[in-house]
Formats: sequence, C-alpha cells, structure tokens
Amino acid sequence: MACHPAVVLCLLRAGADTAARTSAGRTALQLAKKNSHTECVEILSEAAARRKAAAAAAAAEGEAGAGGASPGAAAAAAVDAPLLGQRVVLSGLSDPN
Repeated sequence: MACHPAVVLCLLRAGADTAARTSAGRTALQLAKKNSHTECVEILSEAAARRKAAAAAAAAEGEAGAGGASPGAAAAAAVDAPLLGQRVVLSGLSDPN
C-alpha cells in the first residue's frame, strides 16, 4: 500500500483524529511505521506532538484558571475546533491484519 503524504496532510488539516484506531487497535502512525512509510510517519508524528503540546498548554491554563471544563476537554476542543462537531478519521492506511 502506498503512502500519500499530501492526502495525510489534507486529512490532518481537516481535523483528522491522530488517535483514532482501526478495528485491530492500530493508529495511522503505527500502520505507517509498520509499512515503512517514512514521510507519513514524520507527518503523523509531528501532528501527534502538536496535539500533545496543545493538551499540555490547555492543562496548564486550566490549572491557572478557575472552574469550567476539564483541561483535557479544553485541549480537545481547541484542537478539534475546525471540525464543528464532526469527526474525521484517517482511514487511508489500511490494516491488512
């Protein structure tokens, strides 16, 4: 199966969930690594790092602020805001197992 970095970037910009898993429990990053798709691994790794940084920043802001939503919920809302209630899942990388 071929990796299409431009498609992965497009899906990520549309708000694709990098933590979504296949029915076998694998993420798109795990599948890209398994299939040696180095460009997609880099793109997905960077996206996961940005999401983690956003969650950490929201958690720090939540600790400094008072009340309201949990820091995790605030981070998810900040990262997923472009979705407007929709969930996009990376499904272009199939899991043959």
